[in-house]
Order: sequence, then structure tokens, then C-alpha cells
Amino acid sequence: SGDSIVRDVVEEPALVVDALTLALPDRSVLLSDVHLRIAPGERVMFSGAAGSGKSTLFRALAGLWPHGSGAVRMPRARTLFLPQKPYFPACPIACRRPPTGDRF
Repeated sequence: SGDSIVRDVVEEPALVVDALTLALPDRSVLLSDVHLRIAPGERVMFSGAAGSGKSTLFRALAGLWPHGSGAVRMPRARTLFLPQKPYFPACPIACRRPPTGDRF
């Protein structure tokens, strides 16, 4: 599943995902080699069976999911990720590193 997911904040207005592979902590792969580009105002729907990685994809986009590899480039615009259920990382907030260029 690779070493890590690289998440950068960029000036480009689109959300871009390159070669993203998402895994569970036990290294079993949920999604493999995902490439996508979502432009501002574009509507996208993710669908799939329970356990297929939809929520995990959003966690990775938000920088909350470390298991996997690939790159996520988020626009500098304000972004809100609102999950169906609350998500609390396994480690305290203090152990999380903010994405490159971001601060707490």
C-alpha cells in the first residue's frame, strides 16, 4: 500500500488526486491507483457498496487517513468535510502533522 499519502495545498482551483491507493491499517487495499480532478462547481457523486472505501477516500482528502500512497492536491479555498458519523483519529491531535504549508 506504499509509504504515505502526500497532501499539499496548492493555488490551482481544482482538487487533484494522483495515483492514490488507500489501505486499512492491516495494509489490505481498499482503493487502488485513483486519479481524479474535480473543478470548482463540478458535482461529483461517489457510490459503492458498504466498506468499499468511500468514507476513507474523504478522510484521505481531508488529511485524516495516513494509510496508503499517492498525492492529494487541495485548492487553497475553504473546504468543509462533513462525515455521516463523527471521526476521531486514533492518536491525539498533537501527534498529527498539518499538511504542507498549513498551520493549526
